[in-house]
Amino acid sequence: LGDSRCGTYKWPGDREKMIQKCQFYDPLRKGSPSLPLLEVTEDDLSKYLSDHFKVEEVSRANFPELMPEEYLIWKHGEAFFKYIRISPELLEMAEELREAAGMPLATRRSMALDEGTDEWHECTPENLKEYRERMFAEGTVDQYIKNCRKHGFRPYVYKLRMYDEADHQRAARRSLHVSGKALDLAIPLCEIYPEAKSVFKAHGLGGGNLETHIDALKGGSWRGPDKGRRMFYDGLDEGWFEKNCRG
Repeated sequence: LGDSRCGTYKWPGDREKMIQKCQFYDPLRKGSPSLPLLEVTEDDLSKYLSDHFKVEEVSRANFPELMPEEYLIWKHGEAFFKYIRISPELLEMAEELREAAGMPLATRRSMALDEGTDEWHECTPENLKEYRERMFAEGTVDQYIKNCRKHGFRPYVYKLRMYDEADHQRAARRSLHVSGKALDLAIPLCEIYPEAKSVFKAHGLGGGNLETHIDALKGGSWRGPDKGRRMFYDGLDEGWFEKNCRG
């Protein structure tokens, strides 16, 4: 779980210390207790955390190369985290959104767009592995993998490494994914925007052309960089849907 020193280490200068000591540290635990860290077995992956969301949907490790093997579970060629956090409140709101939208809230796709080449590819474990190998070798960005498989929980050091080594940008250290309070859906925000805005009006909502981000942050006001993914939270401009989703 790490200790208070994990909050003082600097990435990437203290990289090795953090990999050894801080894998599952929760940077948002100050002021309130962390959600419990749950151990996951291979048999657990197909079990339901709520009426419609399975363990595998919030524990998927898109970049297993960035996680020590002892913290991974493998099933059908895909990797999952052996330990996770997940917010019951987030799952309740996700179920409410599913009912309001009248559609499944998928966290994976069978086909995905590689935004670098503007080509569509099947999201098979073999294709994902080949893309990861090429990505790490060439230093390219991971749009195709993110479009295939969305994240729920992300361990602290894994997230730092993911942004540093796979996304090539600075990671937010205080991420709600690390605390088990955020989930990314493989659904364009425009498709469920009215329902999502209603359900998450006091919490976190974001997304863009290929994804929707939901989280249990109360009274959120963070606004991320606009890089094709328009990120919004509480106080979202009421004209956004008319401007971006009509036609």
